[in-house]
Amino acid sequence: MLNELVHCLDFMNGLPFFKAYKAHTWERLKIRSGQKILDVACGIGFDVIEMAIRFPNADFLGLDSSEGFLEIAKSRAGNLTNVKFLQGNGDRLPCPCPIMNLMVSE
Repeated sequence: MLNELVHCLDFMNGLPFFKAYKAHTWERLKIRSGQKILDVACGIGFDVIEMAIRFPNADFLGLDSSEGFLEIAKSRAGNLTNVKFLQGNGDRLPCPCPIMNLMVSE
């Protein structure tokens, strides 16, 4: 089931309209150097990884409750040094959780 869901998410994230919508959204966030951004329910990491690539001087933390999704996200992040992942629930952030400048969830 996990593989089918990942395939579906990859398909959606690959659609030109969806890619343009997300790129527009990320630009509107006006992420600056040195900021720390939390992506709640980051799933397989598409958004948080793309933001980490677009904004290399900001730090990103992806939070998700699914261990399987987080394994995929970590693998896809590769050698990016400005993104980390943490297992947890958005309703009850795991502590200690670093101070963040911005929180996103799509």
